[in-house]
Amino acid sequence: LLECLLAELETLRPCDRVIFKLTLPTVANLYRPLVGHPNTMRVVALSGGFDRADACKKLAQNVGMIASFSRAFTEGLNAKQSDGEFSNTIDEACQMIYDASRFGGDAGAWKAMMDKVANQDGFIAALDQSGGSTPKALKLYGVEESEYNGEAEMFTKIHEMRSRIASNPKFEGSRVLGAILFEQTLDRKICGMPSAQYLWEKKQVVPFLKIDKGLEEEKNG
Repeated sequence: LLECLLAELETLRPCDRVIFKLTLPTVANLYRPLVGHPNTMRVVALSGGFDRADACKKLAQNVGMIASFSRAFTEGLNAKQSDGEFSNTIDEACQMIYDASRFGGDAGAWKAMMDKVANQDGFIAALDQSGGSTPKALKLYGVEESEYNGEAEMFTKIHEMRSRIASNPKFEGSRVLGAILFEQTLDRKICGMPSAQYLWEKKQVVPFLKIDKGLEEEKNG
């Protein structure tokens, strides 16, 4: 995989910039050559199914990689928690993932976002659970399938979780570089503002849209 990625990087123009999102490698610093490439903006790591403590331990062994954790980030959050308990859990998650991450609208905002992602210490929160992963994410959050009826209510529940995370005082741009969002999240609001606008203007967290749909209709499997 590394050889293929490096080969593809060599086909890019000098002005092209990419972010790699890769599973934590079993060999420490396997992706170090990607980090130093001039076309690479960031190399971010999925938690790879590990719990937060183990994922952060492995991430800290990979110089230049930063976290983009989903389940490992929301680990320990529960719908039944008080606001104080919820805040403490987010604070602990942000600090642990921040410590493990190694990078010791208008044109101005766009430049600020680009500079933040390229240069600031921190991590990217993966809040992009889609249809297939949402029931499990909700169950881990303490919301059983019996508490919602159908897909529409399911997505409402997961947006309530995302909104609670994003609006929490401990979730802010000094530690969290950005948040990857599911497509439907862009059509919803957080604290009365469009989700992406809220993240940047109120939290200084760069919003990312997950794009995982093909450009053409599926044919022949």
